[in-house]
Amino acid sequence: MAGRQSERDFDMNITGRFILFLLPTVGRGALSFLLLPITTFYLDPADFGFYALVTSITGISAAIACSGSAYALASNFQTASLEEKKSLVSTVLAASLVIGLLLSILFLIGWELFGVSSIEGIALSPALIWLGIALMILPIPWTYGVQVSTLDGQTKAYAIIQFGEAVVSGVVTILMLFFSREKQLALFVGGTAGAAFTVLGTLWILKPYLRGRLNAKWLSEIAGVGIASLLSTMAEKIQTVVERAVVSKYVGIDQLGIYSHSQQYRTLVSAGAKSVSYSVWPISLDEARDEAGTFPRTTKAWELTALFVTIAGVLFSTLGEHVIGVLTHGKFSSAYILAALWMAYILIQNTGRVQLAYLYVRRLGTVNQHAITFSIALSVALLFFLAPEFGLNGILLAVFAQAIIYRFLLTKITHAKHSSRGDISNCMGVIVILISLYFSWWEPGTLARSVNIALSIAAIIFVFRDSVRTISNSLSKSVSRQT
Repeated sequence: MAGRQSERDFDMNITGRFILFLLPTVGRGALSFLLLPITTFYLDPADFGFYALVTSITGISAAIACSGSAYALASNFQTASLEEKKSLVSTVLAASLVIGLLLSILFLIGWELFGVSSIEGIALSPALIWLGIALMILPIPWTYGVQVSTLDGQTKAYAIIQFGEAVVSGVVTILMLFFSREKQLALFVGGTAGAAFTVLGTLWILKPYLRGRLNAKWLSEIAGVGIASLLSTMAEKIQTVVERAVVSKYVGIDQLGIYSHSQQYRTLVSAGAKSVSYSVWPISLDEARDEAGTFPRTTKAWELTALFVTIAGVLFSTLGEHVIGVLTHGKFSSAYILAALWMAYILIQNTGRVQLAYLYVRRLGTVNQHAITFSIALSVALLFFLAPEFGLNGILLAVFAQAIIYRFLLTKITHAKHSSRGDISNCMGVIVILISLYFSWWEPGTLARSVNIALSIAAIIFVFRDSVRTISNSLSKSVSRQT
């Protein structure tokens, strides 16, 4: 009896954490939809494409600066004493900020030396350069704010900061669009303002841990996995830059804008999946320490996530063209196909969660980083091989190939000892989305799409019957309590 009560309390803990992680995601999503008609009225696809290309370049700095630190925190934070936590957090934050500052200085020197004046025919003003440098440094602290809030249970602080960042960024962007002549800078100024807000939030979260002594022990551990992590991080960022540059070169800067716009929907839904990841990750690490390796709560959480992502994919494939068209004055309506495909991509990304937790607790982070680097290297090679011949379709094949290859390597590394039935549900969800998208493209009529929705819902209920039953039981219990 006590065991069942403990299990119920544990599940309630997951639910509470998930809700607090999800709330800012829902708020950010609602705010993004409200802002779309305004931003797309003033800005064209080329403007969004330019922003995506520049930020993919500046984002490399923050990623490099934090290489290895995520692994060090996840592996040590939960089992460390208070003094060790202070030392760990202070050390990784100080090291990352120093690296970020050095990289930004090198970026500025390089710009002065090589005199790069434009990207894709769009001029680089001094204001844009300084905003780019700010976006290289300001996101670094929040990387640790997210990790510590996840591992330390500071979910309320995370929720407030995430939503606050979206509000600040959105408000500043709109003010720039309304009152500034340089409307092209609006996205950059808004992004910088939001990043500055997260710095303040990070200080709030990390306040109990910021007076620790810098310790060479933690630097040594970061360095141990740091090279492998740096390679994988660089590979990820280079892949993003190359991917967007290849889209711009072979498809056009306008299409890059549509491509990057479709990725906003991927980012939005991925943020919801990350809410699950943040709430379940500490539990996954605990379950990974169990030699039996059944991962009951991890599997349940990710099966439910796969259900909602599949529903989102079907909605994008059947109704996305009209919804996106209304929100963006028809400028980005063609992004619905990509948006639906990104939902399938997210499902693939969300496989292998139990294997990842297993690698972290076994301190096999280096092996994991090598697997990421290898899969990305193959993907980048495929980009150059497929894009000239197949255009956007080839680019998508290369991007999907990376996610599939990495998950295959995870399975091989762990010898499939810690597989999850949730992975099967994710794969079935991918099939449902692709079939729904094909029929929407093949027969776009209203009646056909209505039938498509009905058949897709039936398929979803069949594939995710256990998750649907769980939701139904939860709703029934909730109604019973109220009555």
